[in-house]
Amino acid sequence: MSAIYSDREGLASGVADWRDRICSTFVDLDCEDVDRDEFFGAVSSRQCGDLRFSRVYSTRQRVVRTQARIGRSTADGFLLSLQTQGTGRVRQGGRESVQKPGDMVLYDTSSPYDLSFDGRFRQLILTLPRAQLLRAIPGAENLTAIAIVGTNAAAKLAASYVSALAKQCTEIGSGARRVANATVFDLLAMSFSSAEPLRSSGQAGDALFNRAIVQIDDQLVDPELNPASIASALGVSLRYLNLVFAKHDLSVSRTIWHRRVQRAARDLQNPVLATTSITTVAFALGFNDTAHFSRAFKAVFGETPSAYRRRLQIVR
Repeated sequence: MSAIYSDREGLASGVADWRDRICSTFVDLDCEDVDRDEFFGAVSSRQCGDLRFSRVYSTRQRVVRTQARIGRSTADGFLLSLQTQGTGRVRQGGRESVQKPGDMVLYDTSSPYDLSFDGRFRQLILTLPRAQLLRAIPGAENLTAIAIVGTNAAAKLAASYVSALAKQCTEIGSGARRVANATVFDLLAMSFSSAEPLRSSGQAGDALFNRAIVQIDDQLVDPELNPASIASALGVSLRYLNLVFAKHDLSVSRTIWHRRVQRAARDLQNPVLATTSITTVAFALGFNDTAHFSRAFKAVFGETPSAYRRRLQIVR
C-alpha cells in the first residue's frame, strides 16, 4: 500500500522530538523501549472535516497511554490504525491482538492502552470523534484491541476506501467530504459487525449483538422491522435479544429508529437527493409518520430535518 505523504514530511529530529510530535498529533503518550541506535520517526496529518488522517513511520518502540496521562488530557475519542508495514501489538481493556499489514484495530483514548512494534512499521491512523463513532457502532468501546483482519472482505473494502480518502480528501468539496466521511463510518460499522469470530472475549452475546446490528442495517427500509422480527431472523428469543442489547445500555427498538435517523441525515446531506422531499426520505427508511420522524430527528441532531438540510445547503 503506498504512503499518503512523503517519508521526509514530519521527520523527528530525535526521540524527545518524536515523543512531542506523536503527543501533539494524537494524545499524551509515553514512548518506551525505543531503538535508539537506528531510530527514525516521521508523522504527518491531514484534516478532512471531522476526521483526521495521520501517517506514522518509525522504528522499534513501545507507546503507552497511562491513566496518569489520561488524567492530564482533554482528548476524548477513538483511534483506528491501519497497518501498512511491519507488525504491531495492541493491548486494551484486557484484550490483546497482533496487527499485520492490512489489519485494522480500534483503540479508545479515554482508557489506558499499550502499543508495541518490534521493528520498522508504517500505519495510517484515523482519529474518530467519539459521538459519531458510537452512533455508527454502539458499544465500540468493547471492540477495542481486536484485529479486523485484512482478509475479511468488509475490512478490505473499508481499508481501501479509508486509504483513498486520506489521499484525496483535500481535493473534494465540503459537501462531498461530509458524504465521504459518513461512508467511512458505514464501512467501519460493517467491518466490525462482520468480525464476531475474531472477538477475543468469546461471548456469544457479543457476537449476537454484532449480527443484530447488521440485520437492522440490512432491513432499515422495511417498515415492518421491529425487535420481534430481528429476534426471529437471528433464531433467538426476544427476551434474550433484549438482554444482549441491555448489556450495551441500549434497547432494540431505540437502536432501530436511531440508525434510521442516522441514515436519513446522510441522505439529506447527499447532493444527489437534494430535490427529494424530506417525507420521501423518511418513508423510504421505514418511517410512516412525518411528525414522528421530525421528533426523532430533532432528538438526535438538535434540529428539525428541514432546518438541518437548509443549514447544509447554506454551507455549500
